Amino acid sequence: MYEKFEELLKKNNVTAYRVAKETGVTTATLTSWKQGKYTPKREKLQKIADYFGVGVEYFTGEEPTEESSTQGYYIDEETARTAQEIYNNDKILFDVYKTADRDRLIAYAKKLSELRKLEEGEEWLYYKGYYINVVILDESYGVPGCVRHNSDDSYTIFIDASLNYEKQHEVFLHEIRHILGDDFSESDVQMIEMKNHMHDYYFEISAETFPYMKTMRMINAN
Repeated sequence: MYEKFEELLKKNNVTAYRVAKETGVTTATLTSWKQGKYTPKREKLQKIADYFGVGVEYFTGEEPTEESSTQGYYIDEETARTAQEIYNNDKILFDVYKTADRDRLIAYAKKLSELRKLEEGEEWLYYKGYYINVVILDESYGVPGCVRHNSDDSYTIFIDASLNYEKQHEVFLHEIRHILGDDFSESDVQMIEMKNHMHDYYFEISAETFPYMKTMRMINAN
């Protein structure tokens, strides 16, 4: 059973320590599980399953129930509704933990709406038929990043300035998958984010986009 947990860690590029911190399942529990000394109770398995956006049956081997098979990405119902409303109204998809609270999403979306429109053609990346602008925000309300589908059919990726380069790159790739996966043609945010975070699809990102990451400019969001 722990092997399945390790598969999820690798697929989602996260550590057991991070899972413990985000779920409340102690590192001691995960260590004992790895050593074969302990099998987490169903309640703890459910927390881990929720974190990765899978059903608890993934670990237990049971047949998935209708409820678990239709479960989406965000755990909190209010957050899910807020993310859906922002997507419907503003065409924004967030890269946040599934435990994110709705107020954080609302504040971030409001800040984006206050930013002036960037001049057309300024630092645009043309990649695989898409015009993409990448903006580093120095105020992010704890949101690592998001992507917005603009009215002119271009895209703007916003990334938190406080993240290190590796994390910024990770967020960039997450948002690029939204674009290349044509996710904005879909309607259900819960399913969109679950698919992206679980890497149900994968795109080779050309190496020429990586140097571009180093030239992303800073925007003062105040």
